[in-house]
Amino acid sequence: MKLRKYQEDGLISIRDFFNSSLKTGIYVSPVGTGKSILIAESAKMRKNVLVLQPSSELLKQNYEKYSYYGFPASIYSASLKSRQVGDVTFATIGSVMGEKDRFKEVDTIIVDEVHRGSKKDNLLSELVSYLKVEKVLGFTATPIMAQNTKDESYLRMMDSYRECIFDNIIHITQIQEIVPFWTPIEYKFSKVQANSSMLKLNSTGNDYTLESLKRFYDSNSIEFKILKSIEWLKTQGVNQSLIFVPTVEEAESLAKQIKGAELMCGDKKLVPDKERIRIVEGFKSGEIKYVVNVDVLGTGFDYPALPSVIHGRPTGSFVTFYQHIGRGVRQAKGKDKFWFLDLVGNVNKFGRIEEMRFEQEKGKWDLWVKDRKLTHRGYVSKVSTEQLSQLEDSIKYYSLSFGKYKGRKLSEIVRLDKKYLMWLSSDDFQPSTDNAILDKRASEIILKQLNLI
Repeated sequence: MKLRKYQEDGLISIRDFFNSSLKTGIYVSPVGTGKSILIAESAKMRKNVLVLQPSSELLKQNYEKYSYYGFPASIYSASLKSRQVGDVTFATIGSVMGEKDRFKEVDTIIVDEVHRGSKKDNLLSELVSYLKVEKVLGFTATPIMAQNTKDESYLRMMDSYRECIFDNIIHITQIQEIVPFWTPIEYKFSKVQANSSMLKLNSTGNDYTLESLKRFYDSNSIEFKILKSIEWLKTQGVNQSLIFVPTVEEAESLAKQIKGAELMCGDKKLVPDKERIRIVEGFKSGEIKYVVNVDVLGTGFDYPALPSVIHGRPTGSFVTFYQHIGRGVRQAKGKDKFWFLDLVGNVNKFGRIEEMRFEQEKGKWDLWVKDRKLTHRGYVSKVSTEQLSQLEDSIKYYSLSFGKYKGRKLSEIVRLDKKYLMWLSSDDFQPSTDNAILDKRASEIILKQLNLI
């Protein structure tokens, strides 16, 4: 198999990572970059490898790509009824956790869709610690996590988020590098701007509460707009679509009104495994024209010929938004464009994905869309500009809130340890509390007054 230039460059970065002293590394691989190929090539570089995927569908996809090279591999997955361990084992983490001792020889873990479940208190962290592996390599198109405060949620790059077990990004394939290999995206928006004021973040900060999603869906007549969108797509010669809605109740109602539509959701009582396989295969063959989906086919669903997605589900999650569009960008014979119909304002919130790029500054990455930075680095402050401006008037009475000079006045510390204050005021110090932000600003003020910075 002939690799593309960006794949060859990426594999050099992976080899360098395996030969380095780093334990964890993230490889950013946008939709359509051939991630299964990269995972297979990575697994070939090591011995005693465990490849983890969040679903059995992705497991099969990655396993088949590795087997294509003619190399032996095993599958360890309860849902696939296989519990074989080999030099390279493809598995789901839920199956592995029940019998961790069977994987004590593993020295390398490769994780697909690594943005899911990579916090320090999650199963992956527990497994890595228990097995004492040498290397953990994660693949994702979206190295983003949400950090939520009481009132808001902020997007954070995984390598700068303290709760993430990954602290290094070893390679980024930019979206612009892969866009020439995508089907061009045609965006269409609802003519009436959706009212999003009723949307409320859930306790994780990753997305909106189910109750507020239902209110939004009903008050903005999303069901009616979806039905109209299907009719409009037909005028463009498009007779198949993956439709995203917030809840099973709404999916059931909608599916009943669309001829030939099927419901897809995670509730196995409503959609048992055999039924799920039938729907997916029927959709890919073209026999099923519409699938009304609730949080199932948004990630890892590989159907290059998919001509359109109708988004009737607002989301506070950049990852969800990106992955849903990503279902349709792959190229296929006879497919000259991919329609993304946004009925809920998600494109206004995040931007067009082909205009996004990662930029590095002082060793850290951020995600941008045009001239707008989507990610936030550092502590999310609640300190007001008024508080910061008032510091100047009271600077001679100001005392530090933490560290080796906690409780001591700045005027005293200037005489004792100017270098410490210079460090506090520098970019090297990233505040993690509101008091630390005030300390940083106060240090800047007093050093400027003394013409030291």
